[in-house]
Amino acid sequence: KTAFITQDGLWEFNVLPQGIMNGPPTFQRIMHNLLGYGRWDYVLVYLDDILIFSTNFAEHIQHLNEILSVLDKANFQVNPDKCSIAVREIDFLSHTINGQFIKPNGEKIKAITDLPAPTTLKEANEFLGKIN
Repeated sequence: KTAFITQDGLWEFNVLPQGIMNGPPTFQRIMHNLLGYGRWDYVLVYLDDILIFSTNFAEHIQHLNEILSVLDKANFQVNPDKCSIAVREIDFLSHTINGQFIKPNGEKIKAITDLPAPTTLKEANEFLGKIN
């Protein structure tokens, strides 16, 4: 629904343009269609953040090759500078994840714990508004 007409004819985007209202849900649906088969088994996807998890290194390499192959066939490009590969702990969607636990990122918790304790009802309501 991003086509437009000019005196030179009908023009359509070849890529998903930024800023359109349905852009994020459309992209999420595309990613789910591409990688949803392994969801919760060894891959999680939120928009352009992809988490690949495995029980051992050999399995991780297999999963990584599979995901990269699927993305390549769909003409998606991966920026190696933004990738963390074969790590035991990672920050993903503001959470720290490893083989033992998933916990909120320390910076996010610090922002809440550094707030002054409310002393009035108004301050308590403001605090609840900030953390919701």
